[in-house]
Amino acid sequence: EVEDENFKLLKKNAEINNFENFIPIQEAIDEFPRLTQLYTREPQSMSHGLRPFEDIEDPERLIANTSSNIKEIQSKTLDQIFSEYRIDHMDVMHVSVTGHEIPVLKGMKTLIPKLDTLRVSCPYKSDGVPNIDTAQEIMEEKGFGNFSRHGAAVIGERVS
Repeated sequence: EVEDENFKLLKKNAEINNFENFIPIQEAIDEFPRLTQLYTREPQSMSHGLRPFEDIEDPERLIANTSSNIKEIQSKTLDQIFSEYRIDHMDVMHVSVTGHEIPVLKGMKTLIPKLDTLRVSCPYKSDGVPNIDTAQEIMEEKGFGNFSRHGAAVIGERVS
């Protein structure tokens, strides 16, 4: 979780529920490391991401799709996170990055053998194409298969 208030809530929730084997990480995930912007619809909102909301084709918010707050941040790749935190294996990873799914998946280069199942939430479109379709194509190229879809999420298992 990258947003400050949401990160505090994430840690509080983990503490209340006595999560085991849980590592809260406050980072922005991207295709490559860079200085970028975090866009938020409203202050202290769950709606935030690395793409301006005006650029996200969101069928649920066609009228009110505007960014109201911008904060400069440093992004990393998931490969970097796995390396820095010495994560050798993960049963299930869920990626939900508000319209930035495709760059995040493209940035995954070395961690694929460490994941058993990858779930990507993709409720948006890019250039009229549902991100869920593009995400599944990228996941397949990276060695995932046995796909299933649940709403706007695609789930794949590592097969190679």
